[in-house]
Amino acid sequence: DLGKNMQVVHKSGHELASMYQSSDLAVYFIEPSDFGGFALGLKLFEYMSYEKPIICVKGTAIGDFVEKHDIGWSIKYDREELHELLEYLEFNKSEIESKVNNIRRVMPDHMWRSRAHQVVTDLVSLS
Repeated sequence: DLGKNMQVVHKSGHELASMYQSSDLAVYFIEPSDFGGFALGLKLFEYMSYEKPIICVKGTAIGDFVEKHDIGWSIKYDREELHELLEYLEFNKSEIESKVNNIRRVMPDHMWRSRAHQVVTDLVSLS
C-alpha cells in the first residue's frame, strides 16, 4: 500500500521533468548490494539537479554522500523505518525545505563541469 500521496512511475528522459516538478522528494531506496556499496548512481545527481531531497539506504555510497552533504535521509533498508520517515515528513515540511537549501549549496561542486575541472586540477598536480 503506497498511500494516497505516492505513486510508482515508469518514465525516462524528458517525461520525468513534470514528475520531478510536482514531487517533494526522491526515493533511492534500493536493497544494498556489492555495487551499491561503492558507486554513486546517476539518479543521485539527477535528483539533485531538480532540487529533490533523497531518501536512501544507510551504509551505501549514496547513503554516505547524502549524509555527508545533508541533502536527504539515509536510513536502514527497512520497510517500517521508511514508513515512519514518510509519515514524519508529511507533517514536517520544513525538514524538506532545509534539505533543498543544502542541495542548492552543494550542487555547484557536483556539476559535470566542476567535476571535470577537479580531474584536470588533480592531473596537473601530479605532473
